[in-house]
Amino acid sequence: MEVSKDTYACKLQGQRLVVRFTEQEARILMPPDDRLVTLYQVSTGTGVRYTNGMMDLRGAGTELTLTRDNFAVALTGCEPLKVPKKSGNPFLLN
Repeated sequence: MEVSKDTYACKLQGQRLVVRFTEQEARILMPPDDRLVTLYQVSTGTGVRYTNGMMDLRGAGTELTLTRDNFAVALTGCEPLKVPKKSGNPFLLN
């Protein structure tokens, strides 16, 4: 297994949530149906902040808080996502 440098798995009220950070965006697979939500980076004094006007993700490192409908919830257990190593042979599963 390899550890991703830009994708994190967290828990949101006990359900798995995956966040992938790009240069200007945070893409989130939202539970329970893995709906993709894109948030856009905005400047902040400290840490990071991403928003789409309806949802807001803030924090630093693995300490993240998601706000939607004016209700903030801390994401727990955030850690880099572990993905299978890529194989040169597409028929082999590593």
